[in-house]
Amino acid sequence: MRRADALNALLEAATEQGGYVTALQAIRLGLARDDIARLVDTGDLRRVRHGVFAMRHAQIPQEDEVAAWLHFERDWLPWERRGRAGVVLSHDSAAALHGLGTIIAGHPTVTIPARERRSARAAGIVVRRAPLGEEDWAWLDVGALRLPVTTPARTIVDVLLDGHEPSYVQRAITEAIAEGVATPALIMEAARRRKSASKALQARTAELLEGVA
Repeated sequence: MRRADALNALLEAATEQGGYVTALQAIRLGLARDDIARLVDTGDLRRVRHGVFAMRHAQIPQEDEVAAWLHFERDWLPWERRGRAGVVLSHDSAAALHGLGTIIAGHPTVTIPARERRSARAAGIVVRRAPLGEEDWAWLDVGALRLPVTTPARTIVDVLLDGHEPSYVQRAITEAIAEGVATPALIMEAARRRKSASKALQARTAELLEGVA
């Protein structure tokens, strides 16, 4: 395929994903693997991680998170998702994306709903399996694209379960409430939905909420 034709074929999908595209999406759009390799050689595509590429000039601070999400969504074209998300950015990554507290994300972290049957292994990505209802996540505008991210309330519960320093979690709670993106009731409800953690989690959550009040 000619270079111009290959780039045009990628353009619509990449535009809806902030300038990023996967190898499997490219193949579905008519490119061969040799076409992809040539676009990398010419600098039109930049490899972000295995099977995920950025088009020329595409780069956002959250690139690692975008690449982690696309790694799991690599065979879906953007217009086929129709609002669904088979994997959601969560825990430290979600806290950073929401700008909550001083929790610093290491490797990108995603949660795969327990009902999803897919591989849960990926180099450089922390993968969790847990129940994830529609009320536990939402699409978040990040630069020129939207990413599926756990809600601030669910994120707070997740980082608390991860054993983060309570003062960091409490700061995240304070900021979420002050910014109007969560309420004490929403945070407690998110804790109740994590049934595997039972009453101990609810008690710890309530204690931190009392400290905020």
